[in-house]
Amino acid sequence: MSDDEYADLYEDQPQFGLKVLMVAEKNSIAEALAYALGKPKAKKGRMSFFYYQSQLFGQNANFTVTATNGHLFNRDFPQEYANWKSHDPIELFNAKTVKKPSSQSAVGLLARAAKGIDYLILWLDNDREGENICFEVIDVCGGNPKILRAKFSSITPQDLQNAFRQLKFGPNLQESQSVDARQIIDLKIGVTFSRFQTMYFNQKYNTQQLVSFGPCQTPTLGFCVQRFEEIQSFIPQTFWLLKAILDTPGRLQCDWVGQPIFKEKDIKAILKKYQKNIVGEVISVDTQKKTKVRPDGINTVQMLKFCSSYLGLGPQNAMHTAERLYLSGYISYPRTETTSYPNGFPTKQIIKTLSQYDNQDIRNQAKGLSNGHNNPKQGQDKGDHPPITPTDTIPQNLQGQEKGLYEYIAKMFLASHSNDCQYAVTTLKFKVGEHIFYTSGTQIIDPGFTKVATWLNVQENFFDPNQIIKNNQVQVESIVSQIGQTSPPDFLTETELIGLMDKHGIGTDASMATHINNICEREYVKVEGGSRKLVPTDLGISLVKGYKKIDPDLVAPQLRSNIERQVDMIAKGQSQFQTVIDEVVGIFIEKYKNFRAKINDLDIAQFQKVFAQGPDKQVYEPKVISKCGVCNRFMTINGHKIECEKCQKSFTLLPNSKYRVVGNQECPLDRFQLVMMQSNVSPYVSSLICPKCFGESTIIESNQCVCNLCPAKDCQFSMIKRRIGLCTDCKIGDLVLEPYLNKGAAFSISCNECWCLYQLIPAVQNVQLSDKQCGECNLQQFKIQQKQKDIFPSLNQDNIDICIFCHPEVRAKLLYAKYQQEKRHLGQEQKIKQFKGNKKPFNQNRTERHERPDRRDQRPQYNNQKPQLAQEDNLAYQIDLLLQQKKNHKK
Repeated sequence: MSDDEYADLYEDQPQFGLKVLMVAEKNSIAEALAYALGKPKAKKGRMSFFYYQSQLFGQNANFTVTATNGHLFNRDFPQEYANWKSHDPIELFNAKTVKKPSSQSAVGLLARAAKGIDYLILWLDNDREGENICFEVIDVCGGNPKILRAKFSSITPQDLQNAFRQLKFGPNLQESQSVDARQIIDLKIGVTFSRFQTMYFNQKYNTQQLVSFGPCQTPTLGFCVQRFEEIQSFIPQTFWLLKAILDTPGRLQCDWVGQPIFKEKDIKAILKKYQKNIVGEVISVDTQKKTKVRPDGINTVQMLKFCSSYLGLGPQNAMHTAERLYLSGYISYPRTETTSYPNGFPTKQIIKTLSQYDNQDIRNQAKGLSNGHNNPKQGQDKGDHPPITPTDTIPQNLQGQEKGLYEYIAKMFLASHSNDCQYAVTTLKFKVGEHIFYTSGTQIIDPGFTKVATWLNVQENFFDPNQIIKNNQVQVESIVSQIGQTSPPDFLTETELIGLMDKHGIGTDASMATHINNICEREYVKVEGGSRKLVPTDLGISLVKGYKKIDPDLVAPQLRSNIERQVDMIAKGQSQFQTVIDEVVGIFIEKYKNFRAKINDLDIAQFQKVFAQGPDKQVYEPKVISKCGVCNRFMTINGHKIECEKCQKSFTLLPNSKYRVVGNQECPLDRFQLVMMQSNVSPYVSSLICPKCFGESTIIESNQCVCNLCPAKDCQFSMIKRRIGLCTDCKIGDLVLEPYLNKGAAFSISCNECWCLYQLIPAVQNVQLSDKQCGECNLQQFKIQQKQKDIFPSLNQDNIDICIFCHPEVRAKLLYAKYQQEKRHLGQEQKIKQFKGNKKPFNQNRTERHERPDRRDQRPQYNNQKPQLAQEDNLAYQIDLLLQQKKNHKK
């Protein structure tokens, strides 16, 4: 059937009296509504129509019932912003937003069905989203009909008929505006940040992956990564506890009142005192009656938690299952924050219905309440739908997930109207020497609501103290120790995450499931195990770490909670729609500017591993390099980035270079282990580098402070200790003896400014700077020890002071090259090597350098003793890295 035929159906119906259009949110609700109020003729399709004749306010009327099937419009930017590269993402903050039809045909059909109507009755869901869809329907229908609003919580015929008799005037504009405000805020923030960081990563790592940001999604991910970091940083401790085992049938074990003992020698000393003939002096025997109070009505958050913990359903799947039950007429509306039952709730009718259900536990509990039930607890009334409950319709042939969820809702409904659980706890306390022990037993008096809600029951383990105590004493068989170890928290489960989101106001009862599903679908977390643990992926961890480095507010829940509060104030008439949008967007404009300026802080090692995937891309793997000067752990290197996993700090070094560790040399300024850098670009100059000083030197103004540029007087590898003199090429930099760490290594001199190189190819045995200068060139002289006496015949004695630039035999063997050029012997015609890589010299962006005596006194102070880690700690870390590399290669 065509779209035109759908709309023409109304014109085919016999007309008399008023024209009434009733619009629901789903086809199934429209169908239930039509059959509850009349005897309709139906034409079903993607947009179903139902027609019947009845009366409205005492007048004859023709009724048409249809549904929107969700929002009629989606919030978006105008078409001119569709091309990501045509506009700077920051422009989106001030761009207008528009509503685009979700389905053009649905909008057209609804508009045609609304022609000439006298009444428009809105049967959209009774929440803020429903109010917003109401105004979408009003905009589409146009004209000037009288507008009425129906409020209902289930689609049983009785509920729908009651709602029809109590129609109200129009939807709530302020609640609808609160939805519009949230849509606009989330669209502008999410799209702006997502576009910018996606383009950044795509360009940097040559990938096509969407890296999304969301003002709700990101704090949700932050909770998962925060728990991951708590696990990673946890240091277990071994401890001991005492236990007393009584000389009774079953050898009753009694707990110790004392605190855990963390030294084994202390626990052994205690046990040595109590080995034979142990008697405990009774201190008290106390029995107390206790009550476990019946639960409130259940709301959406409680339902989602149960589904994750007991049914193995993720939040998104749980909501879909609940919606199917609702649309089948078996439960009330499943999106609600309220836990208190309204006055006049049809409790007796629902109990009567459940007494006929095919589950024996539910049926027996319902029959027991048929002759009288308790009023439920007060609960909380949030002003939306009542708690989630069964309806008075008996389900037929429920299976699997739907059956499990329905029975949970039915049992909780019965539990909330049952007796409280009553039990007694008996506690025996006794003393052995100076140590107090106790044991407790529980006896159920009345199981109450736990008889049907068995997962909430109280465990019974009763004991009779009269059979244990004799002459106010208990016979102790032995005192033993129990060894344990403090353990880290586990990964967040979906249940725990939902609780955190609810506590901090991240999302609404209708959107929490979507946010959790988003971070799973975008592979920021993975769901593992039967308990549905949320384990962050490398990408998720990297994003949160990067956001925290740039602006912790982007991850923290407080910012989103504040947005939710302001949006809520719109719904309550306490804030203006546009004022809230302007304030929130203004805050995020400043945060975006800061984010854009510091985007390189996101470029940490994990991103290289995450984005370098596929057969044609290099797989970046962490390689152990040098030790961190703060925590003394080994750091890892990826390309020209060094990162300390423990300190969550990364250091950017020179590109186009190789790095390795030579010896165990440390920087005296910050205790970081030095690494050897060798350029990948001819003439392959080298220098030692301190990872921290390179970009954060405390005594020189330079953003590329290698050791041959550093003026530190107390470091043997600094420029001061190895300077030869002013460079004869650039007349700006200093010629510095390159690190000569191994005997027999190439003897090289390079300029710390223009990176020219002088190298003596016939390797000498040893070389030392002399304290004398050459009288001709004013450069420092050297003491050279040859491997073979015939290399330089005139230098037949060791430790002679010579100038390598002026001595004719040495100068003849001296190679020379400018940066990016081939080496040649001095005096030969220069040959230029074509270099296809980055032709910018290393020092192009280096700021003008000079020593900073004003900051020499501000160097970080270090204790004489460096933090010590067990050797196996760093060894284990290296082994983990090697195993990961092996695993990656197998892939």
